[in-house]
Parts: sequence; C-alpha cells; structure tokens
Amino acid sequence: MVAVNRFNPSRYTIIGFISVVVLASALGLVTNKNCTPAQRIGDVVMVAVICGATWGGSKLIDYLLGFRISWNEHPIRRLMLNYVFAAAYAVVIIIIAFRIYELVFPEVQVPLENYFLYSVFSMLVTLLVSSVYAVSEFVKQWKSSELKAEQMKQQVLRSEYESLKNQVNPHFLFNSLNTLSALIPENPAKATDFVQKLSRVFRYALQHSDSATIELGNELDVVNAFLFLQKTRFGDNLRFHIDVPQAFHHRQIITQGLLTLVENAVKHNEASAENPLAISIEMIGNDYVSVRNTLQRKKMMQPSTGIGLPNVVSRCGALTERPVVITEHEKEFEVKIPLIN
Repeated sequence: MVAVNRFNPSRYTIIGFISVVVLASALGLVTNKNCTPAQRIGDVVMVAVICGATWGGSKLIDYLLGFRISWNEHPIRRLMLNYVFAAAYAVVIIIIAFRIYELVFPEVQVPLENYFLYSVFSMLVTLLVSSVYAVSEFVKQWKSSELKAEQMKQQVLRSEYESLKNQVNPHFLFNSLNTLSALIPENPAKATDFVQKLSRVFRYALQHSDSATIELGNELDVVNAFLFLQKTRFGDNLRFHIDVPQAFHHRQIITQGLLTLVENAVKHNEASAENPLAISIEMIGNDYVSVRNTLQRKKMMQPSTGIGLPNVVSRCGALTERPVVITEHEKEFEVKIPLIN
C-alpha cells in the first residue's frame, strides 16, 4: 500500500492567520494613511476579527457541505460549491465589519473602493483557506481509497471462493439434477429451459467473478434464472415478485449482490405448503434495491459460511458511502443494497 504523509491544515493555521493579519494591516496602512493611533489599533483588531471569522467560516462551510455532498462521489461539485459559498460569505463579512467599524468610529467614512479592495482580499483569503481544507480532504480520501482498494481485493477473493463453492455445492447440484430428471419425461420443453437457466447461473459466476460491479439489468437476469430453477423445484411453495423499472437497469450494482441475497433467502428459510416462501425485489427511491423475504428459518439449516451477507456489506462499503440497510422483523427480513455511481 502507498504510504502518504498526513497533511494536517491545523499545523499551519497559526502561521497563516498571523501572516494574513499582517498583510491585511499593511493593506490598511497603505489605503488609509491619515488615521489616529486608536483607529490604527481598531484596524488591526478589525482585521484580526475578519480573518478569524473568514477562517472559521470557511471550515464551517466545508463541514456543512459534507452533510449533502461527498468528496468521494462528487469532488468537483463539492469544490466549486465550497468556493462559491466561501466567496459570498467573505463579501458579507467585509460589509458587516466595515459597518460596525463606522459605528465605532462615527467620524470615519469608509470609501467604497475600500469595500471593494477588502472584499477581494477577503475572498482570496477565503478561497485559499478552502483550498487548504480541500487538499487535506483529498489526501484523506486518497489514503482511504488505498485502504478500501486493498480491502476490496480481499473481499473479491473471498467472494470468488464462495462463488466457486456455490457452483459445486452438492445440495444445489443434487436438487437441480433431481428436478431435471423429473422434468425430462414429463415436460421436455421445460427441461430444456431448465438446463439453459442452470447454465446461465454457472456462466454468470464464471464470467463476472473478477468484476466489482455489473449493470443492474444483468444482475436481475441471472436472479430471474436462479429463481426459475428454484420455482421449478418448489412449485407454489416459492413465490417471487420483481419490480425494478427498466429505467434503472443501466445503473451499476455490486456483482452477485442480489444473487447472494436471494440464495440466502432460499437456503435459510422454509418453503412449504404450510409456509410458502415469498421473495420480493423492488426499487426503493432512486438509489436502493430492496430484497425482502418472509422470515421462517429452517429448523435444520444448512451450514452457514458467514461470508454471504457480510461480504455484500463490505464490498458495498468499499464502493459507496451509502450503507447497506438490513431490517429484521418478526416475520420479514429485508436488505437494501445501494446502487453504485
């Protein structure tokens, strides 16, 4: 992993603050030579207050924007908005400061050109401060992405291992072959369709095992194939409903994310005439896909590897800041997977 020295803007705050106060005071000396010592002290105090307010305000703006816009997902947009709000804030601070100064020293009328000159100076300082924090955040995101990339490699390896185990899972293969052998004499056409769907599930795992994300439409296709196989096996004991508008099919989702959740639902829950298993897949808003199933855990469950759901959570965490949402009620289990920008 690449080692990156930590860039901490607080180390340079005091030096930068003093430098800006000195420069601004010198600017005041040049633009206003005919002032009393009291006014000169007032100038320095006002400059210090403006610089402090500007510095603190820039940090506050960056902090508040963080609740709405992520550096990781929208860096250019975040930086531009940072600059726009910081520049507007700087001008407002100058206007308020000069108005207060004129109230304290009624005999002084600040020229309009000073408003302009100091506003430009304050804007430059504010943009500089915003840039410092932007660079700091960029470095942190860079380090974080390096760490997540390494974690992602480990998760992909585990996912590929789990996928390989599922492909040769004796229970799944045995059940599929039993279903197929029963179909061949009764319904040859459906048996052919069954073989095609089974082939699609295996081919999907082989072709996309090295891809972090996949189009939602492709993931839904293999989920449909898998559920067809299970529906053929369980009949009316398994019911499923998929409602994802075509407009979202081009969006990206983690590879095998939905498939893993559907496999888990079938693997760990009873599907019988007394307790049919219902699985529903649908969009939640514009950024989440929900996989919901009736919760009726098997009394004799198949051994769990503990990799499936945690793997989905970890892989999503490495690619987006939107979390996987897991909700468990008395009779229902739901997992919402975020789409990847």
